[in-house]
Amino acid sequence: MSFNLNYLADYEFAIFDVVVQLPVNSKESLRFNQEKSCRMYMRRILERESLLFYKIGARIEESDCPEEAKEEIRNHLELLEELFVTDVSKPRERIVFLRGDKLTEWTDLSVEEQLRVWRFVIVQYNSVRRLREHFGRERYLVPGYYRWTESPSCLLEMGNILWETKIVVANGGVNTKKAFLNYLCLFYDVSFPSNYNRELYRMENRENPHKFWSETSDKYLQWIQQRLGESEEE
Repeated sequence: MSFNLNYLADYEFAIFDVVVQLPVNSKESLRFNQEKSCRMYMRRILERESLLFYKIGARIEESDCPEEAKEEIRNHLELLEELFVTDVSKPRERIVFLRGDKLTEWTDLSVEEQLRVWRFVIVQYNSVRRLREHFGRERYLVPGYYRWTESPSCLLEMGNILWETKIVVANGGVNTKKAFLNYLCLFYDVSFPSNYNRELYRMENRENPHKFWSETSDKYLQWIQQRLGESEEE
């Protein structure tokens, strides 16, 4: 058995097909698929979610629904989620940026414009995640708004240590170091290096393979000592 996937196709189209109209002067606002407001955009996405729940979700929950049919829906949603999880650059690659009628690159956007776009992208991700939770196989958290102040290499070093020592393990989903490192980059909005394997090899074979970790530990100890000293003075 298979489903009529028209409603899912409409939903996928809303996620995949994105045009961002950038302001050309201070009187204009950024538009994400014609919407200026994240709240209004969220309402549009929620309407599509509701259709999916009503037209497909109810059928999936019936006791006689074949497992193959459920798997068909899950696979579609898993592919959507891969846009946000396994490669930090994917949301940017599938979006067309226009300033007036001129095509624009992500790197040409101001920091404020990039953050605004990411807010809309997070609305999309939250929607996909809700559907994944409903149909099974819940996975990662949403991207964050925190800023990484060190180099991308330092973030890779930290992530590599956490992964290889199994301090962090996969909670289902894609169980690879690359996916985890990509997620760290997504959370902190750091560009994931295309040559990350070469960078990890370089770090692991230098004189101090955990240079950033060691320096951070030293800074933390200094902070603790300073704090204890201040407490004693009080």
